[in-house]
Amino acid sequence: MTFVETLQNLKWADYLYCLLFDNERLSVMLEEGKPFLPATIVFPVIHALFVILSGSVLNNDGSLFFIKLSYGFLSLSVLMVLVNIFVTCLSSFTLSGMKIRPDMMRIFSIINLSYFPRLFVLPITVFLVSIHPENSSPGLWSTLSSSVLTVYSIIITVKTVCFLHKTTMMKSFLSVVMSLFFAICALLFVAVCASIIMFYILSQNM
Repeated sequence: MTFVETLQNLKWADYLYCLLFDNERLSVMLEEGKPFLPATIVFPVIHALFVILSGSVLNNDGSLFFIKLSYGFLSLSVLMVLVNIFVTCLSSFTLSGMKIRPDMMRIFSIINLSYFPRLFVLPITVFLVSIHPENSSPGLWSTLSSSVLTVYSIIITVKTVCFLHKTTMMKSFLSVVMSLFFAICALLFVAVCASIIMFYILSQNM
């Protein structure tokens, strides 16, 4: 089936509708379909683009826009996909520890799909800036909106993983949230180490 035919059969619309409103049905669709949906990687990639565009809209500074849109977009996209892979591995490992056989590829698809609600951060930011272009409140409200959408994405992931593996919500919650926690800790550790190395290199050159 070609890309155009895939768009015309509206199967993708069913996935997005179930993602937002019927996570149990989404788990059934994923279980009946292929174990991995490559198209789902589009969502974290688009989210990376929208995050950069939202920041540019809020800062209204075009001096580094093209650098952010090229190197920044590429780096953030790769980082988000790698984080999703890391969270998938940790979540699967946690489920295995709970005597549940994890469906690793479908978990990865679920995590990628859960980025869809976060895509609304750009239109929300543009709307807020259009209302108060000279006010600092759009940045605060945009951050709050992004946080709410992120929490909603996590809820979608927890519920869909729960239905997919036919386990309790608590076990699914622990597997997903603990994985996200360790992923964030790992990112912070890498960031701190990178900052220390950069500071050391710069201090040696001075």
